Amino acid sequence: MQITQKDFVDTLNNRDILLPDYALQEKVLADIFTKYPNNTTLAEVILKVNLLNAFYSTGILDVATVARHIVTQHVDTDIQNGNVAVIDKIARVKHNGKCWNHFSFATKYCSFHQPQKFPIFDSFIAECFSQLSKNNYFQKKFPKNTIRNNYSDFKNFYDEFIKTEALPQDYKEVDRYLWSSLKVQTLNKKNKLQSSPQSNQILNNAVNNTIKL
Repeated sequence: MQITQKDFVDTLNNRDILLPDYALQEKVLADIFTKYPNNTTLAEVILKVNLLNAFYSTGILDVATVARHIVTQHVDTDIQNGNVAVIDKIARVKHNGKCWNHFSFATKYCSFHQPQKFPIFDSFIAECFSQLSKNNYFQKKFPKNTIRNNYSDFKNFYDEFIKTEALPQDYKEVDRYLWSSLKVQTLNKKNKLQSSPQSNQILNNAVNNTIKL
């Protein structure tokens, strides 16, 4: 498997054409997180949690509780420094006597604060890495069912993927590439993807590079 620079750039360029709504949502979130970089004011944190949850369907059922939790964790320094332990701080929220692990949400929340320090985890990436792992792609087996308990381990797998494919050390761009490749395939399987030069190019790149579900 080898992702060429041309495939990488073509997919990113076609993404903005083929999936313009997602590109716009990402820009809105980036602007909000830039405008409100700190996590000490509840109203600002609620806004960020609510938008992120709405745009990315992260499964947060009680936005206010999660926002209050983030404020009490004093996460700003850890996020700024790229401390991977902050993912667990944000992800594990107690609500109605139960502890929830909002792992994917936490990776996205930190990524929008510091995109070059926190790669994003979601179900697409988990399935992709799991499929690659079946072909002995990684040095060790990707633990799909337990990876949500260890962000440091996930980040190591992500870094290994970037190094193996000789991709830019840019978490945000790699995330866009992977997500676009996998999202287009999902839409295609559901017959919701309109055939076009852009969609065909992304599909061909993904299949040729085995970036597939």
